[in-house]
Amino acid sequence: MFQALLAIDLGVRLIGLAWKLRMLILIIVAARLVVGYLGLGGLGAAPSGPGITYSRSQLSEALQVAGVPGDLAPIGAAVALAESGGRSDAVCDSCVPGVREYSVGPWQINLYAHPDVTASCAMELYCAARAAASISRQGRDWSAWSTYDSGAFGAFIAP
Repeated sequence: MFQALLAIDLGVRLIGLAWKLRMLILIIVAARLVVGYLGLGGLGAAPSGPGITYSRSQLSEALQVAGVPGDLAPIGAAVALAESGGRSDAVCDSCVPGVREYSVGPWQINLYAHPDVTASCAMELYCAARAAASISRQGRDWSAWSTYDSGAFGAFIAP
């Protein structure tokens, strides 16, 4: 009888531990999602802000955190490299004659065409990646970028 009670007690304790472990895993997963969504760091926690030049892998990773599939993210990274060299502080203020444009950040997001995107967002890696993901329909259509339409992005596709 005593052994049966010990076995029941042990079983109850193990079930309790299993639930605590599940809750801990859920909290960790939720925290990673929030961190990625808010742009507080991604899988590799790339530095972010003005004056930074991002690598192909950092740009691609940020797009993936923003929801662009892994097979399409390298195209978006190549677009950013062709547009700005991956520079967070790149600005094009009416730099094309006859075109009303104020494009900012690694993806050179035209703030006139996308008034919901701020200049500070366009310069911050994860926020800019979310905007680029939205504009490109989660990486399925990069035609909003002239370097995609012209094919210039192709020089930046990884071999």
